[in-house]
Amino acid sequence: MIPMMHDERNNLHISAIIQIGNAMVYLVSMIASLVFMITSAQYLHVIIGLFEMISCLLLIAIEANAIPEATVEHMKKDIGFLFVPEGRLIFIIMLGLVLIGTGVFGIIAAVLMLVWVRALHGS
Repeated sequence: MIPMMHDERNNLHISAIIQIGNAMVYLVSMIASLVFMITSAQYLHVIIGLFEMISCLLLIAIEANAIPEATVEHMKKDIGFLFVPEGRLIFIIMLGLVLIGTGVFGIIAAVLMLVWVRALHGS
């Protein structure tokens, strides 16, 4: 029974590391979007940056379980793909591809995001 408790503690530790890593990748993406919006203050660039930032904030909130359960149930009806691993994976890849079009820092953030997703989900 004791080894099982040790395994559960390790799994919780690994889960916490993954959540922190996800949050860091999303924060870097938000910073890249903000830099993109500030350096090229054009309407479309601001819209793209806001989309990227809001999407990353949503992913951080889902990751941190910061959304009330009643709201999550409503969200599952509209954006349920974010609550399924494959759907979230495809959404994160799409966010990374959008970041590629936001300049050098965006490319760095996109590569970081895509490498992190690849490392977590394997082949």
